[in-house]
This record gives sequence, structure tokens and C-alpha cells, in this order.
Amino acid sequence: MQADLCGENARCHSAAPTGWEGPGLVKNADETAPCGGDATFNQAIGSRLNDGLSAPAAKCDCSCGPLEGTCTYTYQLYDNAECVRLRYGNVFTKGPNACGGDSVHYTKYGGVGGTPRSCSPKPTTTLPPTTWAATEQLCGGAFFQGTCRGGELCVTGAAKLCIARKGDVACPAGPFSVKRLRFGGIAEGRACTECTCTRPANDCTPLGIGDCRSETPNVPLSLTGCYLSSKVIPVPDGACTPSVPTPTGVATGVDPTTLCCEP
Repeated sequence: MQADLCGENARCHSAAPTGWEGPGLVKNADETAPCGGDATFNQAIGSRLNDGLSAPAAKCDCSCGPLEGTCTYTYQLYDNAECVRLRYGNVFTKGPNACGGDSVHYTKYGGVGGTPRSCSPKPTTTLPPTTWAATEQLCGGAFFQGTCRGGELCVTGAAKLCIARKGDVACPAGPFSVKRLRFGGIAEGRACTECTCTRPANDCTPLGIGDCRSETPNVPLSLTGCYLSSKVIPVPDGACTPSVPTPTGVATGVDPTTLCCEP
């Protein structure tokens, strides 16, 4: 590079190889027009470039709605008070606290029937804002035609310059040997594991049988007893237990641009 061929405060400098943009000066692009305040490097080359992505993990929460569905219980009818002679072979079902049977036939509890109840999961995923440590702009326009040899151009000043090319590529041979990978955008990949709800272990479990013909029908009696008219007294409704979701995935920089700079 020969300073005397370009005049005062200028020097001969290699041009950008084929397929590359620049050379130019990398400036902080936080300003509205990062190339506008420079008398020499005042032309933006390409779009703004970002470096140092910060993307905190997702914040995950899980809660459960109320129990959905109705507990059902099976029973059969018998002709005698010992419940040893079936009146019908059918198995009947009824809900909680619903009297079954009649004044002639005895009833005996069979078990919990129907589809187990469940709760609707209510997931919450919060993605903290992403930030870049730096936003840069490659600025050109300081080159001019002088009397440099071998395809070089004159450039004002002695700042270290860079060239740019879309993609993640290797730097070309020559003076622009220091690679800096920058990005144009963000691909969001942060999420949470599944939110699930586990119903109470004793859900729909009967406390006992209530004798609908007695003066105390809400007093739980033996599950193995025979009653002319009876109902199942269940345990009080509980609450589903939510899972503990954990954050997954990451946000990554996309639309890469390779800067190759003078060391």
C-alpha cells in the first residue's frame, strides 16, 4: 500500500474480492443514521448487523382448572336382605348422593364406574425480551480513484476496514483475515415442557353408603351392607396437582452475514 500515490491522509488499499461488499468501516448502528455523520465513510453497505444475542430462558407455569365430569358408582338389586339372591343380572349406575333401589329390592354397592374425572391444564409461557449486545453497520464511500496499482483504490484515513458477504463463509485470502459473524434476525425456539394435571388419588372414592330410608341418610355406613334404598357418599372434591414445566429450546441468530476485517 503506497500513501504517496493517493495524496495527504490517504493510502492505497485492496478492493473487495468478487462476491464481497466493501471495504468499509464498521460503525455502531444504535443511531438513526450511523453512516450519516462521517464526511468519508458515509454510505451504508447492506443492512444492520447484530452481535451477542441475549435470550433468557422461557418462564413456565402451570395451573389446573376444577375437576370436570361426574363420579359414577355401580350397584345391583337383590331380592333378600342378605344380598345373596340377585333380582336382575344387570349392573346399574348412579351418581354421588343419588338414592338407588326401591322399597322392595335391596341394593349393594359394586364399585366406582365411568370415566375418571380430570382437570384442564392451564399453561403459561412467558418469553423474556431478547437483546443484542451490539448492532453495527458497515459504512463505505471513502474510496476514490487515484494512481494505485493492481486494482487498489485510494482510501482516506488509517482505520482498519472490513468486507461483508451474506452467509456464514470463510474469509478470502488477503488482508481481510479476521472473521466476525453477525446476524440479521432471530429464530425463536424457546418454549416450555407440557403442562399436565394429576387428579387427586382418592377422587370419587366413597366414604361409605348412606341409607336413604333412615333418619340419618348422610351418615356413612359399610360399603358391604344391603339397603332397600341407598346412596354413595363420596369424599369431598379435591384439587388436581399441576406439573412443574421446565424451559426448553433457545433463540438463535439467523440470516448471517460474515464480516472479514483487517487484523
